[in-house]
Amino acid sequence: MQLLETEILGTEHSLGFGYHSRYTVPFGLAATAAYAVIAPAQAGGVFWTGFDVSLTWEGPAATEDVLLAEATLTALDPGLACFAISCRTARGNHLLSGVLRLRAVRDGKPLVTSLLTPAPRLPGERPRLPGYRLIASVNAPSQFPLGAQRTIVVEVFNGESTPQSITVALKLPPGAGLSLDGGADPIQVSVQPQSSATVKWILRADRPDEVNLGRPWPAAITAKSGSTEESYTFRIAVPDPRPRRVFYILSEDCETFDGGPLTGAYGAASVLGNANNFMDPEDYRIQMIVKPDRMNEIAERYGARWTHFWCVPQRFAADWACTRSTTGEWPRIAAEMDRSIRRGSAVHEYAPHIHFDYEPDSRHPPQPRLIYDPATDGILPSDYYDPVTNPRHRYHDWDGSSRGISYVKQLGDLSDTDSKAGSLRKCLAYLARMQINRRFPMVARTGGFDFGVTAEDQSVSTAAYAANGLRGNSDARFVDGLPPRSRLSYWCEPQDRMREVENLNGARLVQFAVTRETDFTDAAADNQWFAAAMEPASGPGVHLITVLTHAMFMRGTPDPFRGLDGGSFSGLNDHLRWVKNEYPQVEFATASEALLEFIDYYTPKLEASVAAVLCGGDPAQGIYEYGVRLLGQGIRVDDRHPAAVAILAPPAFEPGDIERLRVIADRELLAEEDNFTDAGRPAVTVVMTNRPADLRVQVLLKRAATARVATLFDNITFTDPVEPVRAPLFRMRFGSTDLLRLLASPIAGNAEPLGRRAHPMGVFSLGVSLSKAIELAGPAEPLSLRLRWRRELTVDTEFYVEGKNAEGSRYAIEIRDHNADLLVASDVELKPAK
Repeated sequence: MQLLETEILGTEHSLGFGYHSRYTVPFGLAATAAYAVIAPAQAGGVFWTGFDVSLTWEGPAATEDVLLAEATLTALDPGLACFAISCRTARGNHLLSGVLRLRAVRDGKPLVTSLLTPAPRLPGERPRLPGYRLIASVNAPSQFPLGAQRTIVVEVFNGESTPQSITVALKLPPGAGLSLDGGADPIQVSVQPQSSATVKWILRADRPDEVNLGRPWPAAITAKSGSTEESYTFRIAVPDPRPRRVFYILSEDCETFDGGPLTGAYGAASVLGNANNFMDPEDYRIQMIVKPDRMNEIAERYGARWTHFWCVPQRFAADWACTRSTTGEWPRIAAEMDRSIRRGSAVHEYAPHIHFDYEPDSRHPPQPRLIYDPATDGILPSDYYDPVTNPRHRYHDWDGSSRGISYVKQLGDLSDTDSKAGSLRKCLAYLARMQINRRFPMVARTGGFDFGVTAEDQSVSTAAYAANGLRGNSDARFVDGLPPRSRLSYWCEPQDRMREVENLNGARLVQFAVTRETDFTDAAADNQWFAAAMEPASGPGVHLITVLTHAMFMRGTPDPFRGLDGGSFSGLNDHLRWVKNEYPQVEFATASEALLEFIDYYTPKLEASVAAVLCGGDPAQGIYEYGVRLLGQGIRVDDRHPAAVAILAPPAFEPGDIERLRVIADRELLAEEDNFTDAGRPAVTVVMTNRPADLRVQVLLKRAATARVATLFDNITFTDPVEPVRAPLFRMRFGSTDLLRLLASPIAGNAEPLGRRAHPMGVFSLGVSLSKAIELAGPAEPLSLRLRWRRELTVDTEFYVEGKNAEGSRYAIEIRDHNADLLVASDVELKPAK
């Protein structure tokens, strides 16, 4: 490998440039171990050759490393040998692991194997399933790879003395994990007395069973003849070979805290406000502007992002204070709050957080809603706190149940501020307009985690989120216990945010569970919590880890209230640096950014997400155009598998301002809608039969709203949606490479070729695949690979390579010969280069 890393003859690159020897040679050595195991079976004209391989890399080998490779035979029949392979350095650094399968070939033809297809049963064989009269047997694999197809064979038996017509059906589970190549209609067969008949389906594994709440996909066979009806359920495990994705969400509740004795019994924490018994401009400025801005600054050092669950009713209360105060401070505070959100939302997110006692427009008690104090120029909600009559701030939150009262209970519509739907809408609309053409939130957290206590109240809250197009919630706090399956993110029951859904039909809201509330003064404790949270996130899929703090409780030095250095701020910095160094694979994201990836992986049905950034239109004429992303990776969408998808208008637009919504796919009109009400966010539903390369939604405003809406934008710019990779206009064809010939030939008097122990043909295929993927992606390193050898690659083969971005960081690569016959197909997943 040192030779391969050496530049010779004045060339710009090393001899093995494009061969990626640091990643491919460890595989070649592991393949050598596998061939050594199988060598005794190479007799009678049989030889073993590569069939496919699935690899995951943890790091590259260095030129000076001593490598130790292992191969364990896990399955074997006359036609196929399966190996678990790995490679590590002599110092114990793990480099790669995976599965290699070798195919037995004689006279150029592969031998028959039962490890790839289910073995057929003998026609007419008597029933083997105990207790069944009609269903004799079901031949289905208990596991098969993601993306693979398998034939399901069902044998039905007629034990009667006359011919019978038996209707057989295959019912697939919700979640779109499995699909049928043919139709799903029941099949009717005529069966003679004391005889059997077979029914077959071709089943495809479209999505890993991790989507199905970590359980194998269930499929049900039903058979009916006359009054006899039977059902048999089998389950198929579909492992996900792709590496997990873990997102870390920094969240804070952004609101004010005074610390004065008339606002609560806060003890030592009272130093975190100015303690004058009112929420005055200084409280607002320090706790809702200055400290969040400082937290943003620290996070950006490490590529981290905050989700500020921002108390929007306090912003409305500031407007109310402007009508009472004569100091001029409140208009300045209101403008500074708006600027802080606009500035911060370039990187961070501001999502609704509702403390409803600050809502000045509410008709709920107590009345009047707010009190103004001229002496401090401060405000406070009425009946905010009293040590005897109101020790728990009973009006402070949303539903009211967590404070023991009945408060905002009715679902209502988007126009009713005193309803759940309407109060959320008012807060969401404000934040969407402050962040317009940058982002808009898809999550919320109620004040005091006050989502409701009873099943009825929580169901209404869930419906209010749905009416506003919100898909994520962070109102589940686990102080003394663990979330379901110890997962910090899950589909919660609509009527119980603390419970995970029992099946995918109930999936509505994604819950960001909170198991850690901190002020970051003890970074070691925060690090210990994060390490523990990573343990249940070790499996496949998308995992969201959420921490909670309050900007108002972040302590600085020397003044805990006003200081912006030391204390909490140093602890936050140390914690983020530790996470970045110890867990480089963890991705920082806002809650909405992580939510989209969670939904894309786990949603049981195809969904649509509208981008927040304009990509076209004519705002002067009231036309705004946004890109649309389809969520639900792996879900099959074609003429036989259509999907109805609702596409929502961005929340900055009022329903009454929209004249029409239009959906355009590849410049063709798919659907439009012009009938909107205040029941929910305006939407247009379209039936998809494919995944268009360019899917957009147009918002057409009413003439009266055109000028007013245009003022919401700082400046109107268009950003093109990310285009999917299409087939190349030109393809570069390469002949046999000097490197491959060199590796296959003895040199410098050696008896063996240079690549003898690296299996140059197979390893060369890996190197070509990696090179093409990195060429498409830019600077990157391999994370995982799945590769299938379709035909033999020789030193005389003339070939060309083509590839495309399959999804996210995954690239589909094909190597073909001069006849365009496929030699090698691979799927490469990359990570950013260090």
